[in-house]
Amino acid sequence: MNSVKIAVFAIVLILFQILLNGILALVPYINIIILPIILIIIPSNVKSVMCMLYAFAAGICVDYLSDGVIGLNAAAMVAVAFAREFIFKLVLGRGQFNEHMTYNMRIKTGQYLIINLFVYSLWFAIYQYLDDVMSYRISVQLIRFLINVVVNSALAVALEIIIDKEMK
Repeated sequence: MNSVKIAVFAIVLILFQILLNGILALVPYINIIILPIILIIIPSNVKSVMCMLYAFAAGICVDYLSDGVIGLNAAAMVAVAFAREFIFKLVLGRGQFNEHMTYNMRIKTGQYLIINLFVYSLWFAIYQYLDDVMSYRISVQLIRFLINVVVNSALAVALEIIIDKEMK
């Protein structure tokens, strides 16, 4: 896969995330986050340290250009980038993770869903902990966490299937 295409998709996703943060505020309990998709579309031949640098750059860009706490998205993105290789190997197996390196393989929809559930669970665990650990009761935080993981995972799977078709 062409690295220019990946860079273009990443920039579009960052800009779209900034627009979502500025325009779309459904309710205080639901955050639509598409930023972690960048980490899923990056081929596996990108080393973890480089992936974490990309994640930090994308997260800090969104933090700086939209309203919010500077470093919040960046911290969650770096944590996901750190765990990215482990998540892919856990879901796909070592062999398929190495094939993902060129992104010529097709990941099944069920595998996308499982990857996204892991990615968004980690992302929202970090994000919510840093954002409002002392603001709400634990029951409200748990409900907010579960709603955000389910909604964002479903949205991410749909977007990743579209991106996967465009990459071919």
